[in-house]
Amino acid sequence: MRSMTGYGHFFSKNDRYEVEVEVKSVNGRYFDVNIQADNSISHLEKSISDIISQYIKRGRVSAKIFVTDKQEQNLELDEEYLKHLYSLHREAEEVLNTAEKISVQDFLKFDGVLKRRINKINDDDFMQTLEATLKQCLTTYNDMTMKEGRQMEIWISESIDRIGEALHLIEAEIPAYREKIKKKLLIAVKDILEQKSDDYVEKRILTEVSFYVDKADVTEELTRIKDHISKVKETIVSHVKDPGRKLNFIFQEIHREIQTTGSKFNSVAVFPYILQIKEEVEKCRELVQNVE
Repeated sequence: MRSMTGYGHFFSKNDRYEVEVEVKSVNGRYFDVNIQADNSISHLEKSISDIISQYIKRGRVSAKIFVTDKQEQNLELDEEYLKHLYSLHREAEEVLNTAEKISVQDFLKFDGVLKRRINKINDDDFMQTLEATLKQCLTTYNDMTMKEGRQMEIWISESIDRIGEALHLIEAEIPAYREKIKKKLLIAVKDILEQKSDDYVEKRILTEVSFYVDKADVTEELTRIKDHISKVKETIVSHVKDPGRKLNFIFQEIHREIQTTGSKFNSVAVFPYILQIKEEVEKCRELVQNVE
């Protein structure tokens, strides 16, 4: 199990290139990657995305890649801008009534006169450096998500233990609750037996008995919750594919069963335990939303 929230960073360089990669993610239903890279490697975004997808299966991922080519840059002259600057200089001379000259070197110092020509990088040396840097970054990312995932396993296990303890306390109240239902049933039957119609009496008794028996029996719901708890524990330790989705489904089922238990087991004595289970389930459901 690992978290969908993570961060990774790595920097590498060789004789020509410096490459810095930063990867971070937040939870999401599907794999969605946004790559921010220099224009010189924009044509490699598909390959970069494919590498990232080998490490990250779900979540909204942001990858930033910075590349520095230490060799002499290819520069080009912005001729129109240079002509415009020269024209402004001539106008300024007329306005100031001066003949002060500016050299070509002075003009070249203006921002934008010389600009770097962007060339697409395709050489094998760079590709190897980029891939190695990206994989190292994703390795640091994985280390972080796995560490957080282990902590999430602990939190879920602790919640499951608290749910189990609350179930045990609910079960301990069942005999007393059944006795309470039994007394209510006897009173209802006694009241019915005072009626005169035999057919009517029989139907009312059957109806009342069925109602109270059904109302008192939560054994099936508690059994299913215990089964779901076992499945949660199995999922945590078995490292199944896509555990987040599976755990989310299981906790939804636990929530449904405890809702039914609360509506059927209408006792003040068990209300705190039912509420505790609901709270733990809700916390776990929020937690597993961040499990990849």
